[in-house]
Amino acid sequence: MMDKTIPASLIIDLDGLNVEVVDRMAAEAGVTPEQLAKEALKLHLQRYTDRLAFNAACERSLQHYRETGLHVTDDEIDAWLSALEAGNDNAEPPKCHR
Repeated sequence: MMDKTIPASLIIDLDGLNVEVVDRMAAEAGVTPEQLAKEALKLHLQRYTDRLAFNAACERSLQHYRETGLHVTDDEIDAWLSALEAGNDNAEPPKCHR
């Protein structure tokens, strides 16, 4: 079983091409390669946690639909979004129904 604890300092072995790319990107951004790597990892982790939260919300919505049968149709949503796009900021979203 793999230890899931991440050390405070982490060494990542890049091949030669990636080292050159990271060095160039860091120089262009005016940061160190370490700062660039930290920011990239931070953004990746944020996307990952956002995706987990989105999937969980989808699962909750599906469960709610299965329990209640409440829904709106594609046509109803499309009509509402079209009204908003046309500048009707007061357009009411469609009501859920069975």
